[in-house]
Amino acid sequence: MESWYRLKVQEIQTQSARQSIEHGYAKEEVKRLRTQLADLRGKLTDLEGRNSLLEKQIQELNYQLEDDQRSYEAALNDRDAQIRKMREECQALMVELQMLLDTKQTLDAEIAIYRKMLEGEENRAGLRQLVEQVVRTHELTHREDNG
Repeated sequence: MESWYRLKVQEIQTQSARQSIEHGYAKEEVKRLRTQLADLRGKLTDLEGRNSLLEKQIQELNYQLEDDQRSYEAALNDRDAQIRKMREECQALMVELQMLLDTKQTLDAEIAIYRKMLEGEENRAGLRQLVEQVVRTHELTHREDNG
């Protein structure tokens, strides 16, 4: 019976030693998990801060994009206004050019008539017709300019 007690005591001591070792392992595991949890919380805080910073940058970039779009639209509107103005000026210049060409043609015709008058001065009858033609041309030109 004594051997049985010794065996039981030895089993209890072995079991106690095993539980003690397991308890030590459990304590180490808890310590490791607490350290890991603290590290993860620190990383989470860092990531949340970085996320906040990135969200702020996104917001600033969106504001900048909106400003750039408004500036671009304003530049397009200015360009379109300048194009319209240049077209109007071009049209006015075309009208003025046409008037100058018409005046030039009239003056060329008058010069031709005066040349004929000078060449045909010997013929008085022809001179009278030329003068009448000049007067009519001048009256027509004068009416077109005023009309």
